[in-house]
Amino acid sequence: MSFHSDVLRPPDYFEVLISPDLCSLNVRSQSLVGLYDLGFKRRRVGRLRHNLVEHGVATGNTVL
Repeated sequence: MSFHSDVLRPPDYFEVLISPDLCSLNVRSQSLVGLYDLGFKRRRVGRLRHNLVEHGVATGNTVL
């Protein structure tokens, strides 16, 4: 899946891998153009994590 930030328009690639035991998610967000995105990818992944915790799908534990 790809996303575009509101300010900088280059596309970002976003990937979620569910572990075979269904106990963890691996999330990756990568710039397709450029090297730095002013933290947009980190915030996008943070919003996903927050929404999963808020809806009871995940716990608040995280590894960065």
